[in-house]
Amino acid sequence: MEIQYELINSIKESDVIELLADFSELSIDQLLDEGLLKDIPWVGWIFKAKNIYHTLSDQSFLAKIMSFLLSLETIDNDDKVRFVNRIESDHNFKNQLGIKLLLVLEKIDDIEKPAMLSKVFCAFIKGYIDCDDFYALADAINNAYISDLKKLLISNIERPEYVRLDLEGLYRSNLTEIQKNIKFQPSHGISELTIEFKISYLGNLLIDILQNKIKARVDAQRRRKVLPI
Repeated sequence: MEIQYELINSIKESDVIELLADFSELSIDQLLDEGLLKDIPWVGWIFKAKNIYHTLSDQSFLAKIMSFLLSLETIDNDDKVRFVNRIESDHNFKNQLGIKLLLVLEKIDDIEKPAMLSKVFCAFIKGYIDCDDFYALADAINNAYISDLKKLLISNIERPEYVRLDLEGLYRSNLTEIQKNIKFQPSHGISELTIEFKISYLGNLLIDILQNKIKARVDAQRRRKVLPI
């Protein structure tokens, strides 16, 4: 079973709204353990995989895949058609995209992260971000601590010092960047370096996606491009 293709096909064929209405009260583990979705074509393959993979890490991996799929948003038919045409016309792209998603989901260390990744992926399908931004954001979600991601999402609403946002800690995920370097010479003759951080382009992009502001951001950018200089 080449699950990278199964995953991409699930995204292509997904129809989440009615599914969530029926099973919204159940946890991912319950859905997997009780096999309630096994007869639904676009997620049924996960239950076949469940019979193949038996270790705890395998079961956790499948749960993250299920969480990712069930977090997909409704996508306009035109956007989905464009996505399907692209992956069906470029076998290499389809394979790379599927493998990238699987690698990120496998490494993800918190069950809340697949839903974040799903929103970012939907922004990619809708054309709000390109493939490079999607890959960068996927790596950022994977590399950041979930507590820092949650604080990042409210940092532009509340004062950063109030939410105790660790800008330096987020630097490893490229969600923040160095703002400026300050060198000074104290009276005792020892030079010191102070580094300050700010939310990066990638960090602001993630905030807009997860706060459902990405469409407004892209629309504003498109309006600026057509305005006369």
